[in-house]
Amino acid sequence: MRIPKLCRAKARNLAFVCVGSKKKIYLGKWGSPEAAAKYSEYVDKLICGKDLLAGEGETRVVTLADLASEFFAAKKDYYVKNGADTRQIQRFRAALEFPLRLFADLPVDDFGPLKLQAARREMIQSGRFSREYLNTLVNCLRHVFKFGVEQELVKPETLAALRAVSPLKRGRVQLKESDPVRPVSLSDYEAALAHMSPVVADMTRLQRLTGMRPGEVCAMRAVDLDRRSDVWIYTLPTDKTDWRRAPDDKRRIPLGARAQRLLSPYLAEIEGTDRFVFSPARAAEARALRMRAERKAPITAQTLRRDQRQARRIFADGYTTDAYRRAIARACLAAGVPTMGAESAPAPLCNRDPREVRPRSRSNHAGALLRRRNADLRRKRLRADGRDR
Repeated sequence: MRIPKLCRAKARNLAFVCVGSKKKIYLGKWGSPEAAAKYSEYVDKLICGKDLLAGEGETRVVTLADLASEFFAAKKDYYVKNGADTRQIQRFRAALEFPLRLFADLPVDDFGPLKLQAARREMIQSGRFSREYLNTLVNCLRHVFKFGVEQELVKPETLAALRAVSPLKRGRVQLKESDPVRPVSLSDYEAALAHMSPVVADMTRLQRLTGMRPGEVCAMRAVDLDRRSDVWIYTLPTDKTDWRRAPDDKRRIPLGARAQRLLSPYLAEIEGTDRFVFSPARAAEARALRMRAERKAPITAQTLRRDQRQARRIFADGYTTDAYRRAIARACLAAGVPTMGAESAPAPLCNRDPREVRPRSRSNHAGALLRRRNADLRRKRLRADGRDR
């Protein structure tokens, strides 16, 4: 970073600094305490990344588009996990879409509660958002203005005024409500299971046995498994909520006998490596061998050419949550059952029905399977069968 030099205009005996190739900012009489103080202030602003192109006595007019640009530039490396943007940055983009469409050139301090409500009405009329998600987007927009206050781009009273806008209440506005994520019924799951590939079927079985999230099943590697005791422990290097916990507080998932039997054939193939347990490449290879064994027609030259093309395909070493979701959706479509949440993510597979778990487990064991740490939450989830001891 180049610090601009304090210069002297001899004809007028004024102190100034050069910003860019032509712009001069005059600071006062040469050698005066006022000029020295202003020069120190401009250097501090330069170090903090402020704009120096405002002339003496002028203030920079920050528009809503400027604020959005500053926010995304500052947060481009913040909302990133495993090299990809998180969903939170997508929420910020959605939150700013309609305000920028209406008020991109408006000074940020003129964006008050009425402007926020006007942008919210446009969001409602678009029909794209549920009531709860729209309230979330409004909170994201306020967070952008909070960032502006931190960077002295927005006046604090502007943020305070935006916080006065009440959220949309249930039943007071004609907006769709978000459906709660409910457990997958056992009959639907078993129907879809018959149409899944063996690898995807085992992934869903493991997810239902342990209550893992989809991303945790896809990211499982042999090196992350501690197999020194009767109960294996799967320690995740990173997970969805690790930013909430202490650095040494990793998410650990116990794997019992049934999960161990399910994993053992896969671990035998990747022993001593850091490869993923569930691989689409190995699934494709197993599928090709199975189809060749079940083939009844004679093998032709066309069949051999097709096999050569298939062999040249490049597969990822591990499943992504999107690939996992699509595989489940295809199986649900073939079975004629609901998609088990697979239109967005196969998360409902890790939500077991308490009535399936409760008869075989005590409250604390079932609560761990249902991923409920608090005892009161466990009892609330288990109250469906009317027997909690």
